[in-house]
Amino acid sequence: MQDYLSAARDFDLPSTAAATLAGSLDALNACVECCDRHALPGRIALFWEGRDGSSASYTFCELQEQAARFANSSRPRACAPATAWRACCRATSSC
Repeated sequence: MQDYLSAARDFDLPSTAAATLAGSLDALNACVECCDRHALPGRIALFWEGRDGSSASYTFCELQEQAARFANSSRPRACAPATAWRACCRATSSC
């Protein structure tokens, strides 16, 4: 294991990004990096508990579907595709 100074000196962001990200640093898609990569069928992404004791769980695919619905609701409002939050909520149908 390297010590911190050696690791910091040898760290190369472009090569690390290329090795670990599905996209690139120029066009990072948080939805892909944080959700889509892990969206195996049935895999739980979020456990929610309300103050009243109610609870729910959501799979990655369900969250992906909800994000796509939210993104598609922006179309009538003339939101440009390059809008930052819009880029994270692109419509997909991989699940």
